[in-house]
This record gives sequence, C-alpha cells and structure tokens, in this order.
Amino acid sequence: MHAQNFLKLQIQKRITLLPKEQLQKVKIFVDSLAVNSSGKVRPVKLKGTWRGKGFEKIENLEEILSDVRKELTDEISNKEI
Repeated sequence: MHAQNFLKLQIQKRITLLPKEQLQKVKIFVDSLAVNSSGKVRPVKLKGTWRGKGFEKIENLEEILSDVRKELTDEISNKEI
C-alpha cells in the first residue's frame, strides 16, 4: 500500500506542473481508466476516508451533517440561474 500511495503522490505532483490545457486531457484519460469493461464508471469507495481524523469525538455528528446538508440544499435551490 505504501508504494501505491507514493505513486499517487508522484502523479499528483506532476499534474500540478501541467498547463491548464493539458489538464482536460489528463481528466479524459483518467476517466477512461475508471470505466470498466461494461462501460460503467467504477464507483469510488470513500468508506473509512475520515476515520481517525477526530470526527468520532463529535457526539451529534449525524445531526450536524444533516443540518449542513439541509442548509446547502436550500442555498442551492434558491440560487437564480
């Protein structure tokens, strides 16, 4: 796993050096890699992403997240397009 993380870091560093017009090409390439043989995009699994970051100590985290989601939904819904 360490080698995989190191490789990801190297790729991220290289990407930051690319000019803006090259970033779209990188996105298209990465998107093509993310598609499986059936043509569907492979889901990104985020389980455990925030584990060990201190959020476990917040007693009413689910309630807080629910409130934030509602606020964002209301804000987005009220935007003029």
